[in-house]
Amino acid sequence: AVTSSFDLIEYEDGRWSAAYLTDGDVNMRFSTKPITTVDPETMMPPEPVTIDLDLGAAKGFDTLCLIPRVDTFDAEGGVPNFPFDFEVLVSNDGTEFTSVLSVETEENVDSMMQIFALEQQNAQFLRLKVSQIGTMAADEGTQNPYRIQFAELLLFDAE
Repeated sequence: AVTSSFDLIEYEDGRWSAAYLTDGDVNMRFSTKPITTVDPETMMPPEPVTIDLDLGAAKGFDTLCLIPRVDTFDAEGGVPNFPFDFEVLVSNDGTEFTSVLSVETEENVDSMMQIFALEQQNAQFLRLKVSQIGTMAADEGTQNPYRIQFAELLLFDAE
């Protein structure tokens, strides 16, 4: 199950849905609705946007992979809507979360899968806490349509 502190796009017949974040198909994608409160100078929302995954039971993992969408570009030819700054948190009860990684991206990820090594975890819940949103998609215009979008999120145990 995938939930967020912000509204998510749910197109049953389209290519965007919360369920597509972990479905294994990079052609089906995850997206928030436009976040119109993002400051265009800093690309920061007034408060972080959280994306929570309930894994159904505690699972062991030590690697997080985020696959950006690659079906369109931002105005500079990079990947749109991939977060620049975020924190990865874990929990076993869905209430008390512990930070296990902070990520600050200084440049666009350029269509490349992002792989993040974590210390060994055993948790039922994973939270991405996004504090800075990446550049918007060029095909959406300039009316502040900031979003958070991924093609896929993968967790695995590399050991």
